Amino acid sequence: MANSEEQKPIERLHDNLYIVTKAYFNAGKRLQSLKVCSEISLATLSFLVILLSLCNAYDLNLGSKSQLIDFISVVSAIFVLVYSILVSSRNYGVRSERMHRCGLELNKLLRQIRLIVSVPENHTDKQYSELDKAYSDILDRYDNYEDVDYLHGKMKKWPEKANWKNILQYHYCSRKVFVIYFIGPLVAIVFFLVSLFK
Repeated sequence: MANSEEQKPIERLHDNLYIVTKAYFNAGKRLQSLKVCSEISLATLSFLVILLSLCNAYDLNLGSKSQLIDFISVVSAIFVLVYSILVSSRNYGVRSERMHRCGLELNKLLRQIRLIVSVPENHTDKQYSELDKAYSDILDRYDNYEDVDYLHGKMKKWPEKANWKNILQYHYCSRKVFVIYFIGPLVAIVFFLVSLFK
């Protein structure tokens, strides 16, 4: 497309719709990944609680470490409870589905606009107004995406403008929660194993 100063309103709408559609699809994928990561982390922490309970139940000659295992077991159980409440309140699965559905609706509208943009002399101001209203109506029905999703959409639209700073920012923002979900359970298990075999 041309520069935004030279663009017609329908072309600007097309570019904006393309970026926002990509942002919604990315948000759907990101939230689905968060759902899977949180479920794996919760299962890992639950496994740790069961493992700790089994250590005490079968009296593995742990001696003085028995109290430490009891303490870690109680803390882990509390952590699992709090963690499961936090994860369930985020509704990752439902939000992912809604973001994806919004992306599908926007993509359908984007295809209509592409037909008009491909033959510029065939569009009217009335068509533009109807498409712009349809675009606004779709956005009004759904939650908004996050900045990282919009950044993804911009990099998809203009890959030549994506510099290393944008790429690093995107990967940091989209991956930081995954790291937290995996690091927490991993640290808990390593701490347990180190304290058990010390």
